[in-house]
Amino acid sequence: MIAAAATAFFAFLGFDKIHNQLKGLWNVSEQAVELSYNTLVLVVLIATIANLIYRLPERAAEHHRAIHSLTAFIRDAEDTVELADAGLVCLTTADLEKIRERYKGMTSSLPPSTDKEFLRSKKDYAAKRRSSAAINQTLMDNGGPNTTTDNRGRLIEILRLSHDRLELLHVVETAGNNLWITGGFIRNAVWDHLHGYRVSTPLDDIDVVYFDRDSKVDSHDSVLRLLRTNAPNIDWSLKNQAEMRDPWLPTPPPSLEDALRRFTDTATAVAVRSVDGSLEVLAPYGLEDLFNLVVRPTPGFDASTYNARIEKKNWAQTWPNLTIHRA
Repeated sequence: MIAAAATAFFAFLGFDKIHNQLKGLWNVSEQAVELSYNTLVLVVLIATIANLIYRLPERAAEHHRAIHSLTAFIRDAEDTVELADAGLVCLTTADLEKIRERYKGMTSSLPPSTDKEFLRSKKDYAAKRRSSAAINQTLMDNGGPNTTTDNRGRLIEILRLSHDRLELLHVVETAGNNLWITGGFIRNAVWDHLHGYRVSTPLDDIDVVYFDRDSKVDSHDSVLRLLRTNAPNIDWSLKNQAEMRDPWLPTPPPSLEDALRRFTDTATAVAVRSVDGSLEVLAPYGLEDLFNLVVRPTPGFDASTYNARIEKKNWAQTWPNLTIHRA
C-alpha cells in the first residue's frame, strides 16, 4: 500500500520535476528516470496481483469459517427458543449469559467484509437454512393423539438427541446381534425429556437383555466381558430372559416380548436396540403409559413385589409429574 501511494505521488510530480531533483545527486537522464518509474509501477502491480492471488483463498477461508460459525450460532439459538416455547426446556439467566458471551466472542473474531461479501454471506446462510432439517415436530408436539406409532418416533428422536445413549446402543450392538437395552436407560430418558431436564438423571446400571434357550455360560460371560471392555465406566447388567423364572408364574417366557410383558410396570416394559444405526423398539404394552407419565403394574404381576419396588424407587421425588398407581 505504501509503495502504491509513493508511485502515485511521483506520478503527480511528473518526470521532469523528478529529474531536476535528482540531477544534483546523480548524473541521470530523464529517460532513465522514466524507465525506473515504469519499472516501479510494474513491480507494484505484480506485487498487488500476487497478494490477491495468495490472500484470496485465505480470505475466502476466513469468511467461510465466519459464515459457518454464525450459521451454527443462529441454528442453536433458534432450536433453543423453539424448545423453550414448547416447554421442553427451561431457560435461565445463566443460559442467556452464555449465549451472549458466545456471541461477543464470535463477533470479535469475524474478518472485515465489504458490502458484496456481506450479501454473499446472507445468500449462503439462506441456502444453508433452507437445506437444514427442522426440529422434529412430532417430538415437539405434546398434544393431539398419543398413539404407539407416534410415540415410537418420539422415543427414537429422544434417544438420538442423547450422544451418550447412542454410543452405548452402539456398544451393545457390537457385542451381539440379539441384545436389547431396557429399563431405566429408556424410561428415564423419556421422563427427563418430558420434565424438561437438561441434565440426564444418573443411571445405577444399564440393563441388557436377550433371549436364547441354548445359551452357554461361556457365551454369556464373553458378551459381558466385551461390554465391560468397550465401556468400562458402565455398570452392565446382562440377563438371558429365557432363563428368568417368576415364582408366581408356572412357565418360563416363550419369547423376549413375552418376557417384557412380565416386567414390573408397563413404562419399564420397553426395549430398544441398534441395527446398523437404525433403532428398533419393542414395547408389548405400547408406549402410551411411558409418554403419559403413568406408572402402573403389568397384568398378573405380584402386587406386594410391585408395591415394594415403587417404595424403593421413589420415582415421584425425581419426576414429580408422574401418576403412580398402586397394585
